Amino acid sequence: MNKNIFLLFIFSYFLSNAQEHTTNNTIIPAPNFHKANGDSLTVKGQIRIKFEKQKWTAKELKTAQIFENILNSKVPNKGADVKILFNTTDNTLANKESYKISITSKGIFVTGQEEGLFYAVQSLLQLLPNHLSGNNELKLPCVEIEDQPRYSYRGLQLDVSRHFFSTAVIKDLISQMSYYKLNNFHWHLTDDQVGNKFERFPRFFDGNPYGGFYTQEEIKDIVQYAQEHYVNIIPEIEMPGHASAAVAAYPNLACFPSPDFKVIESWGVFEDVFCAGKEETFVFLQDVLDEILPLFPSTYIHIGGDECPKTKWKQCPNCQKRIKELGLKDEHELQSYFVKRMEKYLNLGNNLPSFDA
Repeated sequence: MNKNIFLLFIFSYFLSNAQEHTTNNTIIPAPNFHKANGDSLTVKGQIRIKFEKQKWTAKELKTAQIFENILNSKVPNKGADVKILFNTTDNTLANKESYKISITSKGIFVTGQEEGLFYAVQSLLQLLPNHLSGNNELKLPCVEIEDQPRYSYRGLQLDVSRHFFSTAVIKDLISQMSYYKLNNFHWHLTDDQVGNKFERFPRFFDGNPYGGFYTQEEIKDIVQYAQEHYVNIIPEIEMPGHASAAVAAYPNLACFPSPDFKVIESWGVFEDVFCAGKEETFVFLQDVLDEILPLFPSTYIHIGGDECPKTKWKQCPNCQKRIKELGLKDEHELQSYFVKRMEKYLNLGNNLPSFDA
């Protein structure tokens, strides 16, 4: 009896694994509605996508071509035998990121517009099996899917100031983000080290201890790549703390300039921050923002705001003078003034700053 149960278990195990290799029914993140009926659609040859009513935008056509090319690369047989129809004219979807997928034994039917269509294709790609069947055929589960995002902001942050990553790695990350329907890339460009090149401030990179930097052309290329994947890039320019790279290059931006300043080669929080009492600090940061903002179409920019020691501000005559002139309570209110002043400047250009509380 026990032997029979054991053999049944082994048989079930191999059967389930065989099914896993034949069809895949997992989508991350899980759609709002996802129902499989147990059947599958067999793709025996290469496919061609058609648009209902022959209506599409350039972005929608590119999305269709992405799915077409990936699926066809997996199926060696020639000759299309599966109907795939993209409907971009349905106005009943909840929002621009919504989509519907219906896979039946007769074909694949997708409803969505631009972003929604793109996310539908990401779900379809996740439904593709890892392996072909024994007949070099590809099987997709017959499913009904309706999906829309629960959150409008779905983000990921990467620090490239402390650890530089090549443009190829950044693009690969953006591809992976879009595959899982993340739509905001928080790009931490400056800290106690700097990850991008400022044309107006070349000394930023004198003695930079590690890695490399992104040129403006590389940033533009990455931004365009992100837009093609419906990922918005939010750049971060850290202030008023984590300013070691800036004050090492331009010592007068610190409360107490020193020729011994250097770019920090370790993690941590350091006391030499931007001086909040000097006007040249704000002129410098405004120039930095003026250079970086045109590279990014995002409405938002992150300006840091966290981990700013007040030790030097307490000792600095310029900072203490500003506190007194503005009637501020202490150095914490001086930091609030600093952030609000930069916020006001950004608002002049219709940019919305965000910062760590």
